[in-house]
Amino acid sequence: MQTEIKVGVNLKRLRQEKGWSLDKTAKETGVSKAMLGQIERGESSPTVAKLWQIASRFEVSLSSFIAASPNSELTSLFRDANELRHEEYNIGFFVSLLFPFEEALGFEIFELTLAPDYQHESA
Repeated sequence: MQTEIKVGVNLKRLRQEKGWSLDKTAKETGVSKAMLGQIERGESSPTVAKLWQIASRFEVSLSSFIAASPNSELTSLFRDANELRHEEYNIGFFVSLLFPFEEALGFEIFELTLAPDYQHESA
């Protein structure tokens, strides 16, 4: 599943779990209703900074949006690092979820990779 689609599906799921309309979500997150709709439909990918902003208001981890499916079990995984480094979040900007959020441990680990000559300015 493409990253934009995962983010959109997970945003919609989290929004519905809270019982929030797009209007309420826009007010709570500071992200426009139009942008939220585009994200949910997979038409737009929010910046990492914008995704942090949304995740913070939902009080969830960033991986809640980019993981294929939520996993509440603590498990040990042996994975090939090269398989984790294929998700292009925006053209030239790769976000690899190395260690998904584990509630029991309280953290998650990401690797951000920028393509040569790619520039990204954070707010």
